[in-house]
Amino acid sequence: MSPTDGRAIEMLGHAIEYLADDFALECMSADAVSAGVKHPRIAAIELLKARNREIYLRCPEISTWGDRMRALLRAVRA
Repeated sequence: MSPTDGRAIEMLGHAIEYLADDFALECMSADAVSAGVKHPRIAAIELLKARNREIYLRCPEISTWGDRMRALLRAVRA
């Protein structure tokens, strides 16, 4: 993962946590939830989560040191 992607995921995670915490506090009031209408904060959280997944999934998978060693040992034995 590049430093830019890592920073983006970190920032998105903080934004999601902030909105979720803020919404949880707001839900304690009776006016917070309207029947059948998605709250704007929920829509924002879903959008941020989608971008977070998008960035995470575009990052290449890097094999662990153990996986690389096992592959090297298999190649040597062959």
